[in-house]
Amino acid sequence: MGFHPGVLIFFSIIVLSFLMIYSHPVIILGIVLMLFYLNLQLKTLKELKNKLKFAFFTMLLIVLINPLVSSAGQTIIVRINHVPLIHQFKITLESLLYGMNMAVRFLGMTLVFILHGSLSTPDETFTFFSKYFNRLTLTIAMTVNIVHRLRIEMIRIKEVMVTRGVDFKAKKYSDRLKALYGLLKVILISALEGAINRAEALEARQYNRGHRNYYKKNRWTKKSIRLLIVSFLLVLLLSVGIFYQYGTFSFYPRVSRVSFDALLYTCFISGTLFLSSWLMKGDFYETDKI
Repeated sequence: MGFHPGVLIFFSIIVLSFLMIYSHPVIILGIVLMLFYLNLQLKTLKELKNKLKFAFFTMLLIVLINPLVSSAGQTIIVRINHVPLIHQFKITLESLLYGMNMAVRFLGMTLVFILHGSLSTPDETFTFFSKYFNRLTLTIAMTVNIVHRLRIEMIRIKEVMVTRGVDFKAKKYSDRLKALYGLLKVILISALEGAINRAEALEARQYNRGHRNYYKKNRWTKKSIRLLIVSFLLVLLLSVGIFYQYGTFSFYPRVSRVSFDALLYTCFISGTLFLSSWLMKGDFYETDKI
């Protein structure tokens, strides 16, 4: 899509900070609804549903598990006496609402990552970080890459060993261990050889010697600056909310009441996020070869 990568990262961190620091359900719900709206500006509803399949499954687990492990709260919904080991089992309304709030927060965090991925590409983010943290970025990229490569190598080596008569499904446990030991030994040797080859490739390209060259130059366009201003407005709102404790909410022992200040504060956050929606339409990112 094309914002400056630094602006997008800053914007995403601020929105994530709202979701991680605040626990007020009204504020969380308002932010999540705006994130849905922002994502729908860039994707169709069907595409968004496909990306959120895993998130919905995780949300369901959060809602179900929290009432089962936490019995805090005064409003009892279900109570079962004489349960073995735990003596008494109960589900409270407060623990159920707390689990639902945590699930919505998780959904919001997922939407932030989807939004960032829609507005930027992995190459742009990688290039941005490599400009300032080149060694750390390269190490992380190589680590992620080698996990995938080792998986492919393991499948390939295992197929070769099976054709040579190695039985990975032997009846005896000792025979299976011998087969796995041989597989791990070959994978280790292959990984070490790959590390040497990558080190030689980096040395041949004169990595970390002298000034680095870049294929693209990130330009600060007017709309990127506007999104940066919106991000600073969110920082101001976050600071005000922390100072006046608008984001605090108590679920135990009873659910707190929703104040008018929290509703007004939610409107300010939603309005600021709405300002960023019209910035996310169109292509306004410029790159030049140097």
